[in-house]
Amino acid sequence: MQKIRWLLLILAILMALAVTFQNNDAVPVRLLWIERNMSLSILLACTTAIGFLAGALTTALMLLRRGPAKRVTDKKRVADKKRGELPPQIESE
Repeated sequence: MQKIRWLLLILAILMALAVTFQNNDAVPVRLLWIERNMSLSILLACTTAIGFLAGALTTALMLLRRGPAKRVTDKKRVADKKRGELPPQIESE
């Protein structure tokens, strides 16, 4: 599963780079009171990086909020699974 995540991440980065470098035209950019012409490739690279960092930060904050109790429960579940002691499963409809 981890290899699939790395593969998808690498493919997403390569696709973002391909789109970024194929769009070199200058475009007008307006952000609040700032207005200037900017290369579309730089704009795309910046917005992609900001989006990636926002997603990574959100994920990190969610994992921190889970708290140590959830991590202890997960570790206990893994240890029980290795010993062959699985807790009873809750039946779903």
